[in-house]
Amino acid sequence: MREFIKNIPHHVSEGYYYGSDQYVWGREFLSTTSETPRQIEVAKHWFQWMLWGRLGYNPEINNDRFSRIISTRFPGTDGAKLLETWQNASMIYPLVTGFHWGALDFQWYIESGQSRPDPAQTPSGYHDVNRFISLPPHKGTDNVSIPDYVKAVATKTSVKGTTPVELANQIIDCTDKALSGAAQVHAEGNKELLATLEDIQSMAYLGKYYAHKILAANELALFRETLDPKNRENAFAQLNQSAVYWRYYSSLSLSNYHNPLWTNRVGHVDWKKTYAYVLYDITSNGGKLSLPAMEPTPDGVILEAEDAKSGTSKPKSTLPGFTGGGYLEYNAGDALQSVEWTFDTPEEGTYTLEFRYGMKRQEDFVSPVLVNGKTSGEITFWMNGATGSWVWDRISVQLKKGANTIHVSPEGFVLFDHLNIIKE
Repeated sequence: MREFIKNIPHHVSEGYYYGSDQYVWGREFLSTTSETPRQIEVAKHWFQWMLWGRLGYNPEINNDRFSRIISTRFPGTDGAKLLETWQNASMIYPLVTGFHWGALDFQWYIESGQSRPDPAQTPSGYHDVNRFISLPPHKGTDNVSIPDYVKAVATKTSVKGTTPVELANQIIDCTDKALSGAAQVHAEGNKELLATLEDIQSMAYLGKYYAHKILAANELALFRETLDPKNRENAFAQLNQSAVYWRYYSSLSLSNYHNPLWTNRVGHVDWKKTYAYVLYDITSNGGKLSLPAMEPTPDGVILEAEDAKSGTSKPKSTLPGFTGGGYLEYNAGDALQSVEWTFDTPEEGTYTLEFRYGMKRQEDFVSPVLVNGKTSGEITFWMNGATGSWVWDRISVQLKKGANTIHVSPEGFVLFDHLNIIKE
């Protein structure tokens, strides 16, 4: 923001205005954990509005001032660390869109990887790996397009600017710093700070998805030029890596926000439906689904599924990637299974229940979550991408101090690895 304000071309514009196009900054409507009444959007985005306002009057205000404001907003927090973490996450948007550019909002919506069908050149509007090859970068950057880079490699000539590989590595560097920084800041029961940190993590996972997709597109374009099978193998490896990061992004976002969302510019935005397109991007180009497993979130208490009260579900260890001694598999077709854990909670409060699981059928299986016999919400177990690719999804619940029972009962096609209980 500071650099933008300092470099406004005053012969073209005397300043800037800040607002939105056909969006009302009323009460937010996306959060799944909102309080009543719902928060005003301007209040929710307080830091963004404050930065534009204050830097607009004085772009020389330094970061130390904003760090102190963050520390005041979130007492006990290292404001400088959180600011740096926030900045790294915020760079994902300009880095990605500077390379994969749509001038208008209906031409590119980064949060869902889609646009209207015509700009995407796909029936769904999803920007697949082929569109990442063909769509040129923003002309105001020094980013080198994938076709120009491939041509330079094929002709053994040099190319000026930031190559697709260099750009992807810049994105990965920002995402690594954002995730590392977020892990070092502890919410300590502060609901707003926790939501902020999880938004930062979501954006970092989204950035990793795009970084690996750019690398995949680059390798696929090189294969089409050179016919070197190593480029093809690399492309599919990168697409599988990209896919698991979309699943991280979706799982974390779904725990905090409603899905799907209707947008005026690109229609329905559905993270789960987009995941199907992400997977199809692999198979439609001749690759096999071989997604890495999602790792459990650190700092939680893991209760293994094989130690749960599980009725007719049986412990198995055939599929790799599980934690503990195995996982639970139900052998009674599509009947509802029953899995119940008991957790001795050290203190009363809000906890995240993170269920790590696999799937025998790529469908949605909804289950109520019962805490101490009472419904505390529901969770959807949905496609993991491939057999053996362990994923997780979350729900927030209230637990009392002492013994708590946690019970779920989806259809039998869900393979349970563990339950990770994380204090919010």
